[in-house]
Amino acid sequence: MPEAVVKKPKKPKSSAKKPKGLEPAMKRWDELPSFIQTSVIEKLPFETRYSLSKCSKKMMEIEKVPPVFIHRFELLESELFKMEPVDAYDKAIIVTVDFVKVPSHKSIPIIFLKTGNDTEVSREYIPHSFRSDEVPTIYENTDYIEKSLELFEKLMKRSRNRVVELSIDMPSWDISKSAVKEVNCEMFQIRFNNIDQLNQGLEMLGEQVKNLRAFFKFEGAKPETKLVPKEILEHKQIQNAEILFIRGNCQFTEELFMSLKGKELNFSSSTISDAMYNKFILRWIDGGGVDDFQKLSAWYPKEFNEQIILKNVMCKLWDDKFKKDNERFLNEFFFAYGKDSCYQVLRKDGRQSATIAVSEQEVLFLVTGKFCEKTDRMEYYCTSE
Repeated sequence: MPEAVVKKPKKPKSSAKKPKGLEPAMKRWDELPSFIQTSVIEKLPFETRYSLSKCSKKMMEIEKVPPVFIHRFELLESELFKMEPVDAYDKAIIVTVDFVKVPSHKSIPIIFLKTGNDTEVSREYIPHSFRSDEVPTIYENTDYIEKSLELFEKLMKRSRNRVVELSIDMPSWDISKSAVKEVNCEMFQIRFNNIDQLNQGLEMLGEQVKNLRAFFKFEGAKPETKLVPKEILEHKQIQNAEILFIRGNCQFTEELFMSLKGKELNFSSSTISDAMYNKFILRWIDGGGVDDFQKLSAWYPKEFNEQIILKNVMCKLWDDKFKKDNERFLNEFFFAYGKDSCYQVLRKDGRQSATIAVSEQEVLFLVTGKFCEKTDRMEYYCTSE
C-alpha cells in the first residue's frame, strides 16, 4: 500500500492567553527529580498531559512514562447519511474515548469516514461545512478501519492495555489480527457477526471482567436462530462474570447453567428446561447458589410451564394486603418490568425475599426483599438496569 498522504487544514491563529499563575508554579519544575515529575504527570488530566508534552522534547519523554487512565473506549461501525448523491451513506468507524468517569462535557466522537480509497478524520460529522477549522484531515490511500484501529492500538499501549469500559461494535473486524493481544477491563461489550469473533473477543480479555455483554448481529434474523454453543458458554469470562447479558440463543447444559457465577443473568435459551429453572430457584431458597445473587431474566419464544417451574416452591401470589402494604414497591416494579401479578418467596433463613414471574416468553426471578432489623420487617425494593 502506498504511503499515506496527509492533508491537514490550516488552523486559525489562537488569540487565547496563557492562564495566569502557571509560570510561578512551574518555575522550578526542571529542578524536581524525574520520578516526582512522573508522579505528578500521572495524576493530571489527559488534556493537560498532552499540552505539557508539547512544551519540550524532554517533557514529551517524561509524559510517556506513566500510563494514561482511560475510563471508556468505544469502537462503533456505522453508516453516516450524506445529501449528495441523494440518499447515500458513507461507511464510518466512530471512536469515542472518555478519560474520566463523568466527562465534564459531552463526549465528541472521532469519525473515521471512508471516502473512496481515502479516509477522512474529523471530530464531528459535517458533510457541508465552510468553516476552515471543521475541514477534516484526509489520509490518502488509507483504509478507514485500519486507521481507526491505529488509534485503538496506540491508546491501549499508552494505558498499558487497561481501560475501565471497552465496547466493540465492529462485526467486520477480525480481532485475531489486532496488535492488541490482551486488554484488562471491568466492563466488556461486544456486538459480533459470528461465534469466532465472539471467541476472539473473549480471548483478548486478560483479567476477569465484572460486566460482560455480548450481542449477536441479527440483521432481520430471529434471535432464536443465532446459536451460542456450549463451547463458548464454558469460557471462564462467561462463567465468572458478575453481570452477564447475552443476546443470542444460549445452548446451556444443566451443568453450565447451574455453574454460572453471575449475580445478574440475562439471556435467551432454548435448552434450559422448566425443571432446570425450578432447580435454580430451589437452590437459592435453600441458601445455596451465588452470594449476593440479584436477578435471573431468561426469555425464549415458547410457553413456559409455571407449574413445573414452581414445583415444591413455597411461594405466595401477591394479594390485596401485600399490594396495599407495599404500594410503592409494586409501582416501581410495574414501571421496571410491566408486571403486577407475581409470586413472592422467602429464603430459608428468613433474611431475603424474591419475586417470581412466569410469562409466555420469560422467566423472571429476582431478589426484592431484605429483612430490616430496625423495622423488624421485610423491606421491599426494586432494581432494574
